[in-house]
Amino acid sequence: MTGKSLTAALASGMLVFFLTAAEAAEAPRYVFFHINVPNATNTVARGINDAGQIVGYFSDSNGTHAFLLSDGNYTIIDVPHASTQGRGINASGQVVGYFTDSTGTHGFLYTGGKFTKIDVPDARFGTFAIGINNAGYVVGDFFVTEGQQHGFVDTAQEFMRIDFPEANSGTAATGINDAFQIVGYYDVKQGFLLVGGQFTTVDVPGSHYTFPFGINGAGQIIGFYGARYCEPKRPTHGFVAYGAKFITIDVPNAAQTCAYGINNKGQIVGLYSDGAITHGFLATPENPAEE
Repeated sequence: MTGKSLTAALASGMLVFFLTAAEAAEAPRYVFFHINVPNATNTVARGINDAGQIVGYFSDSNGTHAFLLSDGNYTIIDVPHASTQGRGINASGQVVGYFTDSTGTHGFLYTGGKFTKIDVPDARFGTFAIGINNAGYVVGDFFVTEGQQHGFVDTAQEFMRIDFPEANSGTAATGINDAFQIVGYYDVKQGFLLVGGQFTTVDVPGSHYTFPFGINGAGQIIGFYGARYCEPKRPTHGFVAYGAKFITIDVPNAAQTCAYGINNKGQIVGLYSDGAITHGFLATPENPAEE
């Protein structure tokens, strides 16, 4: 890590209720729910807090918009005159994400109906805010030049840069919990966990790519693996890691599944593709995991 070191039923309908996993006997069972913003062509769920509030983004004929799903109601969160994506939410209901307008791509913090722009000082080709913890620390990535990607933590007092040692094409920080444990990926293929300034790789056995995107207070990590990106027609699977155990999470009958957010109750949000369009999902544990 360069710079300064760190100190260490809510959706629209039930889908199905089982977990696809090699270690099904040890895995929690999940109930899956659809998340579809009305009149949207695609919906992606990205973050969830302990109250079950969900943020994400959707596309329609007017562009891309962030949303908040709370108590079954959708609220659109749009930076004026910009394409907006919601990425993370904490217990206070603070939302982070990023928007693109005529000046470029900028991160944002949305609190009490007000947007605060997040721009890493050295960024020249965009700042992307992706995760937030309950202390209000924001993680994400930024670009100094095209192709030169760095992770960051924004404490509201200062920015701290995160670079995985010997990374060739860059580092992105994607999730942070209240113990200041950070997950992310480097070189657009390999995951990591950062604790107390020490990096540990996160790699689903046998996979070509592993992308962690969230971590909760119990240290459970979620993300997706298989393909380089969560793109249509690529075989991509969600995962949840319990220590050294990786459990695959596939929405039944989906062409692909990507997990993005997890709360302290073990509820997971993400996206799945039916082969035509993208839908959000909520996976709620039906039983606790066996350690």
